[in-house]
Amino acid sequence: MEEAIGFQRGQEVVAGHEAIGELVGTLTYGDVEYLHVRRFGPGLDDLYIPSIAVQRVLPKHIYLNLNAEELVGQSWHVRPGE
Repeated sequence: MEEAIGFQRGQEVVAGHEAIGELVGTLTYGDVEYLHVRRFGPGLDDLYIPSIAVQRVLPKHIYLNLNAEELVGQSWHVRPGE
């Protein structure tokens, strides 16, 4: 079993049971830390997911407390502060 650690570039980000992308880094805007995630699939794009959505962090994976469908319709493709 993987042991919990902090955020590291290259970790796979998982929403529900679906890998949605790879961690590029983190950024802070105001009092909120965001995960900068490069999504997998056609038209590679970026997401900025508030760290409050993180359920668990392991060496190779970051698990979110939401599923991939819950990402649809969110404005998380906009970089915080823009």
